Amino acid sequence: MKINLFLGFVCFSLLASCNHKKASTVKMEPIQKADSTSITYLKNTSLAINDTIRLSQLAEEVTYVSLDLPNTSKVIQIQYTDSFIFVNDNTAIHWFNHKGKEINKIPLSSGCFDLSNHWDSIYTYSFLQKRINCYDLKGNRIWTSRLHYKEKAVGLYGHFFAHINDSLFVIANTNEGFNPDKLVFFNERGRMKAHIPNNETFPYPGSHYTFHSDWYRRLTKNKDVVFYHPVYNDTVYQVGGDMHLTPVIIEERVKKVPLTSRPEYTAKKWLNFLKECQAKQLYVIRVFNTSRYVVVEYRLGGITYSMANFLVYDRKDKVLRRTFNDLGKGVLARQFHFGIYNDYDGGLAFAPEFVSNDHLIMVNASELQGGNAAKAKSLYTHGGTFHGKKCICRSDFYRDPALKKKADIFWNTCDDNKLILTILKLK
Repeated sequence: MKINLFLGFVCFSLLASCNHKKASTVKMEPIQKADSTSITYLKNTSLAINDTIRLSQLAEEVTYVSLDLPNTSKVIQIQYTDSFIFVNDNTAIHWFNHKGKEINKIPLSSGCFDLSNHWDSIYTYSFLQKRINCYDLKGNRIWTSRLHYKEKAVGLYGHFFAHINDSLFVIANTNEGFNPDKLVFFNERGRMKAHIPNNETFPYPGSHYTFHSDWYRRLTKNKDVVFYHPVYNDTVYQVGGDMHLTPVIIEERVKKVPLTSRPEYTAKKWLNFLKECQAKQLYVIRVFNTSRYVVVEYRLGGITYSMANFLVYDRKDKVLRRTFNDLGKGVLARQFHFGIYNDYDGGLAFAPEFVSNDHLIMVNASELQGGNAAKAKSLYTHGGTFHGKKCICRSDFYRDPALKKKADIFWNTCDDNKLILTILKLK
């Protein structure tokens, strides 16, 4: 009798253990209901004031920093804190003080990083090795974990990885059609806790040209809240610690490239895809979400260096503004000044490339300037020549002469070979 009881107890324990193990990986329903009052809608019926965005309307302060990095560095992530500026250049995570002096760095190739919610730890993720590392601010590695994930791919380099809390991380997968999950949650030991299935699976078409480089800001964070923007989607979701998604922004004003037109689905040649986007005015978008503002950058679908335009929604004043950049008109007017017009200190136009803790950040002169992106100092001090015409590349208007003088001092004395950041502290 005792033996039977013992065997029964063992069987029950094993069954409970198996059930517990099975339940530890949860397939999540992707969307959790949200109160409509908590969602920011940008609708076709929204009041829009066209071509009126000025930097002075958004900026509480504009700061320029010259970093100890060459201005040709490929920057794929930036985070700004009260003490440091963290930069991922696809070879390492560098951190600098606010004057641009490098404090430390840790190696990271083809990976992503995020900071702890207290900004005292750095988490890195290598999608090739499927490994998460934790470092302190002295560069010492505290722990490392390899992900237990049976699928071939999970994430990429760029904004595909985020820290939710010290025992929960989320990775956004690429979508080539055959990836079963779009979000995967792991704990600090690399064990998968939950996954949100990909609802856009489709047969892999074989050889094709993909435009994922236009969509490298999947996961972003503002004040410890993680946001997820799916590929070519009109909705931005908040990623909760309960591993659910809650819609927080719905953008309906920009006509987006549908799945059935995307090259990874159709295997169309680049030129055919470009013609369709131009003919139907199809765009890809990225969203910079801050406490007060929603900034939407949109450009012709999948064309990395096409001219970008912006929508800016002010949650406080409930006003939607738009700025429209036209390359042809700019060259004819000899005013090569694309982005958000800089009437703050009369400097270069501002085009947000990164968002971090209610700061928008631009690298050098921004990719809107094409081949002149790395010539920020030259564009500010001397302008540029385009199609044989001399063009002004900065604003002639500024809010305060003292701000203009401060900008002039920086640009006239900065090192043209160093990477320059324009950091916009929002109102």
